[in-house]
Amino acid sequence: MDIEDRITYSQEEMLRKLDSALEEMRVFRYDVRYRRLGDAFMDKCRQSLENIEKRRANPFTLVVVGEFKRGKSSLINALLQENVVTTDVTPETVTINRVSYGLPANEAILSGGRRVKLANEELKRDMLEKVLSNFDEPITELEIRRENEFLQKVTIIDTPGLDDALKDFSDHVAEALMQADAVIYVFNSSYPISMTEQFFLRSAIIPGQFTDLFLIGNFADNLETTETVKRMRETVQKRLQGLLPNAKIYMVSALDELSRIQNLKRPLPDMASALEEEFSSLRQDLEKTVEEKAETCVLDRVQRLSLSMIDELEQELDSISQGLVMDAKKREEVLSKLQKEKESELNKQKATLEEVKNRIKSMEEEGFCWMRDFLDRIANETENLFAESGDVLRKYYEYYCVDLIERAITACVDYHREQLYDFLDEINSSHTEKIVDLTFGKPNYQIRFKLDNKVWTKGDNVGFVVSYFKGGGGSFLGAVATMAVDAVSGYLRERETVTKTPDLIEEIRRKLYTVYDSVEKNLRKMYHSLGNKLEIALTEYYETEITNKEHYVEQAVSVSNKEDAVKKEIALLVDEARSTLQKVRSAAEMQQ
Repeated sequence: MDIEDRITYSQEEMLRKLDSALEEMRVFRYDVRYRRLGDAFMDKCRQSLENIEKRRANPFTLVVVGEFKRGKSSLINALLQENVVTTDVTPETVTINRVSYGLPANEAILSGGRRVKLANEELKRDMLEKVLSNFDEPITELEIRRENEFLQKVTIIDTPGLDDALKDFSDHVAEALMQADAVIYVFNSSYPISMTEQFFLRSAIIPGQFTDLFLIGNFADNLETTETVKRMRETVQKRLQGLLPNAKIYMVSALDELSRIQNLKRPLPDMASALEEEFSSLRQDLEKTVEEKAETCVLDRVQRLSLSMIDELEQELDSISQGLVMDAKKREEVLSKLQKEKESELNKQKATLEEVKNRIKSMEEEGFCWMRDFLDRIANETENLFAESGDVLRKYYEYYCVDLIERAITACVDYHREQLYDFLDEINSSHTEKIVDLTFGKPNYQIRFKLDNKVWTKGDNVGFVVSYFKGGGGSFLGAVATMAVDAVSGYLRERETVTKTPDLIEEIRRKLYTVYDSVEKNLRKMYHSLGNKLEIALTEYYETEITNKEHYVEQAVSVSNKEDAVKKEIALLVDEARSTLQKVRSAAEMQQ
């Protein structure tokens, strides 16, 4: 073993060395000579150092993410053992919620920077909407402070759902993830993690190298039995095998935990003990992580931010260095090359957009064929309903059909969305890294299934267990066919039989065939939306690529036009800056 391999450093010493290196960088902001390196270099340097200073003062930060209506706020309240974060929200009122320790207070931060004090009751949906209506600028963040024991060690950031609300808050969600010392990802226990959710984990969470990621399935009380919970956990683990093979999956009920804490009636008494044990395991693991990382989180955070800053600044220095050795002939060559590269990027953009458009059209037709086959299978399964009572069919069947159809449409789009991601990866993996924030739109279904003069939609509050995918050889059609058998027939057969109702079943068959047009309309709407979002994302990606290339070339050309004496001074400043950045890198990479 080499002598260097035997040396270890204390956290305090490593942070001191990194702070010392960063202190040398602060000279850049105050030494007027460094202005010769350009506004871009100086601005990035200033913003990065300010960001590091701000993040350094933050306590251990736990960021909670997941799609809309996954119970993130309820989960936070259960962890805190009190109702702190409002759960009565809509995409119009949702914001970043920052929950920290302190004397009880609530403040809304407006987009312009102003702060508005709020009473506790004003955090609720109706009152918050009234507060919002008084300002021209939106609320971007709610700061909530409570004298809560858990918050003495942790700041919790509750983010908007990863769906339509994200379009207004993507920058804030990305910023929240940058602050994270650990991440909680919340999904619905009743639904295995979709391809969209898997893609978000792969593109936005895993690259952040969070050493601690908690995957939490909420609403486990909806699964009714411990055996169903076990099967659903196994399903999630299989889906994440290639992505997070060693991930621990927690299947909890925030509602049950809050009911237990507040001595209220538990949602599922038969599972109360198992749910309490699972939530206790989650709480213990979180507290253990916080305790273990309390001393290291500041160093980890400063290291991560410092390395990101260095990469950006070195790009600026590279373009400046190129300008220092550029003569008139080289300038013409570089500018000519830039023009060709811009034309090439535009051609790539046009070709990629056309290919995506064609693929989506083909996928749309394929998806509709699948859905027609799926609806035919559901219609055929009505043969198994003759043993059921009319009351059971009226109460449950409408909802099941709507839910099944919506899940099948989502499965279609998720399946094809993954194919599109793979296609973009084949062209350039950076495509998928750039577009993740723009492809999480959730469907706004308009399906109605009218039966016996009553209309049910997915929004109806009917208690039930959602059947889950059991396989079907891994094929799409096999999976949706199994859904039809399990959810339409299997669950109803478990209920008490009262009377046979052939006339009602015949009506079900007739109504099912009226759904075809509605399904086609919704499916085409989904693919149209996906195509539009991909077009916007790809256009932004190519425009950013062109803008960045223009910036670096123009900066190099600008430096090349300067007098020789100025170039010599710039060359010395570049060497000094590189030397300082190398010191920061060495300190940041120490024992990483």
